[in-house]
Amino acid sequence: MELIKKYTDYSEMVRDAVLNGFPKCSTHSLGFTHFSIKLGKELQGKLVYPTTRLGLKTYLSYVLAEAAWYMAKSRTVEFIGKYGPIWYKMVDENGLVNSNYGYQISKNNDLKNTILIPGKTYTFNIASKDNYLCMSDTVCNNMITLKVKEGYAIDIESTARSIDLLYGFPMDNITLQAFVYWLLDKQGSVGYIDNLSFKMIDAHVYMNMFDKLNLNATSSWSAIDYNDTPYKHVDLDNYTNIDYKEYAKEIHKEEVVVYPGEFPELTKHEVFTTINYDRFMKDTESRKIFTTLYTGDDKNNRLYGLNYYTNIAGNNYKIKITSTEFDL
Repeated sequence: MELIKKYTDYSEMVRDAVLNGFPKCSTHSLGFTHFSIKLGKELQGKLVYPTTRLGLKTYLSYVLAEAAWYMAKSRTVEFIGKYGPIWYKMVDENGLVNSNYGYQISKNNDLKNTILIPGKTYTFNIASKDNYLCMSDTVCNNMITLKVKEGYAIDIESTARSIDLLYGFPMDNITLQAFVYWLLDKQGSVGYIDNLSFKMIDAHVYMNMFDKLNLNATSSWSAIDYNDTPYKHVDLDNYTNIDYKEYAKEIHKEEVVVYPGEFPELTKHEVFTTINYDRFMKDTESRKIFTTLYTGDDKNNRLYGLNYYTNIAGNNYKIKITSTEFDL
């Protein structure tokens, strides 16, 4: 029985979620899922993403608007809501959004003094502890790990609590790649992304999207130049006045080929970000899938393992991830 699903093909992953995922709230979920692709030096400086999502187009206008909003570290919703109305549902009691990745990652990491050095591995906590307590607006990607190899060939790995494979995953691909190029650009280094992978505790597709998908379709991949995006150039005083639909027409887009990536092994001290205990305990019955965490020495900020519970064919299984072995 496959308890941790692994994919290198985006279309296959989405199709499997729709056809074989288990019902969880209003979604079909694959549960704990690894996805990995290889980009390589030939795509240096490019931001790669699925052009289509089983028949659904990926809109560059939203990609560019989101990039500007992230770079502005804004928590207001009026601007981004024009391009993605879903954000209006994410606001807190003060009318502010908490899951802007630019805001969270800059707040919770010393990016100014971060220097990438070949031979080292870096981790970045995306969200603060307070964000995990926000029931309506918790970031989906919780931690980024960068392995910097010789020649600034960089492997990216996202550890994510939950990802919408149609509306979150394609955009997250771009954001992760842009973060790496922003760090390299900041220190004046030239490099490229070698492998890009996601460890998703819950990878899912919403059921209300099923009728809009063409399950026989395959998803091509496209690339845009990092230097053409707001991640590289953003006018923070004027970004809300730009028409990103027109901006998107000026962006050169090319179809590219991605290859199966590598799957990093789970190690004995696999690091995941802290997730609030109470939140997941309260959600146990409704979510059907949840995590309980046990910590290492630094109880408040990091944990060194994960107990994963899921329901497969009516049977409950527990996966305790502390090494490459899985105890059922």
